[in-house]
Amino acid sequence: MKKHLFVPAFLAFLLVSCQFERLVAPEEEIPAPDITADVEVRPDTRTLITVDQQGEGTIWWMPADEINIFYGTTGTHYTSQNAANATTAIFRTTDVIGSTESASANIWGLYPYNGNAMCDGTSVSTTLPAAQRGVPDTFDDDLYITLAHSTSTRLKFYNVCGGVKFSLSRADITSVTFTGNNNEDLAGDVSLTFENGLPKATVVNGQKTITVTPKTGSTFTPGANYYIVALPGTLSQGFTMTFTTTGGTVATFNYTTGPVTITRSVFSRKASIDTYASFGPLQSYSRVLFIGNSITRVPISEIWWGYWGMAATTRDKDYVHRMMARLQQINPSATFDITSISVAGVGSWETNTDFYHPDVYAPDVLAAEGLPRADTDLIVIRLGENVRDDANFGDALFYLVNYLKQVAPGARVVITGQFWTNATREAACQSAATRSGSTFVQINQFDRPEYKETIGNPVYGDDGQWHTVTNQFVAAHPSDAGMQAIADAILAAIL
Repeated sequence: MKKHLFVPAFLAFLLVSCQFERLVAPEEEIPAPDITADVEVRPDTRTLITVDQQGEGTIWWMPADEINIFYGTTGTHYTSQNAANATTAIFRTTDVIGSTESASANIWGLYPYNGNAMCDGTSVSTTLPAAQRGVPDTFDDDLYITLAHSTSTRLKFYNVCGGVKFSLSRADITSVTFTGNNNEDLAGDVSLTFENGLPKATVVNGQKTITVTPKTGSTFTPGANYYIVALPGTLSQGFTMTFTTTGGTVATFNYTTGPVTITRSVFSRKASIDTYASFGPLQSYSRVLFIGNSITRVPISEIWWGYWGMAATTRDKDYVHRMMARLQQINPSATFDITSISVAGVGSWETNTDFYHPDVYAPDVLAAEGLPRADTDLIVIRLGENVRDDANFGDALFYLVNYLKQVAPGARVVITGQFWTNATREAACQSAATRSGSTFVQINQFDRPEYKETIGNPVYGDDGQWHTVTNQFVAAHPSDAGMQAIADAILAAIL
């Protein structure tokens, strides 16, 4: 779906993306009824938008628009039947249902159509992506999402999100990041419902940083308006926007004047926002130490064939080598060490069943390998999924960082959260990072099928041969896409 926006200061919008199951025809197949879809009556809502000089707009459904319709918990795929742009459109499906009663009692609507959408009958579970693509003067199609609910087959679609509308003066900016200064949730997994007639989003698994990159080309177009789409809420200490250029320089605009509220359907305008920041070089690192488990590096076995991070298809595609490829662009002489302190035979710190003496146990494992080196200036700790002593994990991690800083006092330490979602261990990692003055990086937003390996996929081995993934444990690990996402998340925090 294409959209055209010419809004001077504020714009409306929403986002949703849910999991979804197709209707299964019962014994008696009854065609699903047509849906009449209206739009929220605002000058800045829906799929195609045209706005006059006074900011008053006309809102249209476009031909062949697609939506999800959920009858209670069961959903199906609808397509608009209008031949021209319209503010009200008829949507139709070829799927069947069990009865006309089930089709009119509790109906939820979601635009745009998403084959992974899910509804429990009272709310819609969805994700607002933290990685967003910028399109000049409009939103990308997968961001412009609305929600509807009705007891009849006539539905009105409402926006959920707001954010920032910005333009840039420079022609060499490749990415823009947006964060709240008090670590607020801006995107991620949410549960959507209606409250007092308007949509409400409850964060289930939030993300703290939104990154926008151009959808086409490598840089943003100067003077064009782009959009950062965020969940409604108050940024109590303001916000920070960071800009990266093709030449490897970065700049930060830090707004700390007071609280900033992100309001549903409103986009506050920041023109030429990069002019408020001073650009400087990216942070350079010379020697990096990666401390991890099987996601960082795992020995060859009967189920795995390469001495690198499971389950990257080749060595250069695990998160360690993806990170180093970027760091070596900034500093070509940068070197790195890798160690696993997870399983017996490699170093069993992570799988220790009792962290009773964590301040002694961790150094013993690392000292045997001569790590860290004294000149290490970046340490990435990527641990937790195999922990067996949850009660003392946070303290053990804190002591581990203290030891590392004693040996490599100039090192910046990064602690990541969990790839496989685990609230207890995630909290332990966050607490250890806060107590030790380390940088915490969340990665459980990638605990999704699209970031994991798949049974039957080929992976390379140190034997020079291709092998087929047959083990579910291997398949649960990050794929090439997952490894890149982890690398990008850490790089965004340290550069």
